[in-house]
Amino acid sequence: MAYLKETGDFELLEIDKSFQDKGSAPVLKHLYAAIDYTLANLSDRKLAKFGPGDWNDTLDYLGREGVGESVWVTMFLCYILNETIDLCTHLRNQKMAEHYRTQYEMIKGAVNTLCWDGKWYIRGTNDRGEKIGSSSNAEGKIFLNTQTWAVISGIADDDRARKCMDSVKQYLDTGKGPKILHPAYTKIDPNVGLATRCVPGKKENGAVFNHPVSWTILAECMMGRGDRAFEIYKKALPNNPVIDIDRYETEPYVYSEYVTSPDHPTYGQASHSWLTGSSVWMLRGALDYILGIRPTYKGLLFDPCLPTHFIKIRIKRVFRGRHYHISIDNPEGLQRGSVTVMVNGISIIGNLIDLTNANLTKILTDELEVHVRIGRQDNSRQQAVGRKK
Repeated sequence: MAYLKETGDFELLEIDKSFQDKGSAPVLKHLYAAIDYTLANLSDRKLAKFGPGDWNDTLDYLGREGVGESVWVTMFLCYILNETIDLCTHLRNQKMAEHYRTQYEMIKGAVNTLCWDGKWYIRGTNDRGEKIGSSSNAEGKIFLNTQTWAVISGIADDDRARKCMDSVKQYLDTGKGPKILHPAYTKIDPNVGLATRCVPGKKENGAVFNHPVSWTILAECMMGRGDRAFEIYKKALPNNPVIDIDRYETEPYVYSEYVTSPDHPTYGQASHSWLTGSSVWMLRGALDYILGIRPTYKGLLFDPCLPTHFIKIRIKRVFRGRHYHISIDNPEGLQRGSVTVMVNGISIIGNLIDLTNANLTKILTDELEVHVRIGRQDNSRQQAVGRKK
């Protein structure tokens, strides 16, 4: 879906591809089939099953008997459902959009009813029905992923979003960004998995994992907390030594999979460089969410969430064959505000350069000067392009 938003290449969805077992179908039908398979295999409580691990493959003994539930996978499923609803709406397939919206609301309700722990969301349950990532646990009380994805998926309302992300700062924050969990496991738990066999403060047992750190930036931006998002972004930079730089031990220009947390004597030591999806997520977090220049199915959206000291910004962005020379002015030092956009000196309605709008595309050239201004109130736009008659 990110590819479609970036390129507008919707013909991809019509390409016929074989299934692994038998038959073939267009790519779009493959997408639906993958989602429908997951929906058909939810637990009785309408949560996704853990199996032998999820994104965190060291939580590998929570669901081997087919009972344990992954709250993170459930949240990720809700995110995918939202994205698919958006795609179906763009493709004018309202029937499928409504079908997936119904599923989304059902699962969202289950998560908020069953998985809210008071100040954060639990991480999951094992085959015995025991919770992990709960305040009732002696170790592994809070996990990072289910807090960030509660926001990213839209499951959490404003109050719960604030509470769970404030808990991230309270319990997980370090000089290199938030830890993956807290407190680290000190006893092996055969009903949880390999994470409990790792040394405290390393790897999935309480280290600062850069991949989920990047999702924290997205979540904070979605909440409008630009100062906090940029603080996390800076902390996680490879060349941000929290102690002597020699302790880092990997390339200071490459994201590593994780950095040891204060729970380990080698705090600040990086490991597994070049072996992580963190770099692209950090790029998208900075470009799409902090600077707020995001591709959509229709065109380029401008929705900055800035630290308050960002007053003037200049960016160059290539999008669907055009070169965008973008300036962002934030004279009042707002984290988020009302956005006005001018393209080649002409004001447009809203904050989206809509490439499906024939009136707007008339003024577009290969080289575009885009001026974005953030303010407390909408400014009047007398020459707005694309205004409905």
